[in-house]
Amino acid sequence: MSTAGAAAATGDGDIMMRFLPSYAAVLHMQQGHDPDTACRLALQPIVAYFPSFSGGLICVNMKGEYGGASHKMRFTYSVRSDLTGGVLVISPTDISVEMVT
Repeated sequence: MSTAGAAAATGDGDIMMRFLPSYAAVLHMQQGHDPDTACRLALQPIVAYFPSFSGGLICVNMKGEYGGASHKMRFTYSVRSDLTGGVLVISPTDISVEMVT
C-alpha cells in the first residue's frame, strides 16, 4: 500500500518499462513533491537517454491533488471529485517545450 499516492503512464511501452516512471513518480511524491513536479521529474531521465521518446504520466497524491506531464505527446485525462465541482478534462504540460526554453 502506498502512503504517497498513485501514478499511471502511457506512451512508448518498451522505453517506459526500462525506466518505470509510474514508480519513480510515486517515490518523488513520497519525498514531498507535488504530483505535477513528480511527473516531470519521473520523465526527465527518460528524455535524457531517449530524446525522441513519446509518453505521458499522471499522478494523484493521498490528499487528492493531481497532476501530469508528457513529452512529445498530447493526451488528456479527466478528474472528478467533490472539490472540482464536476468533471475536469486536463491536458498535461509537455516538458519538451519546457526543456527547449
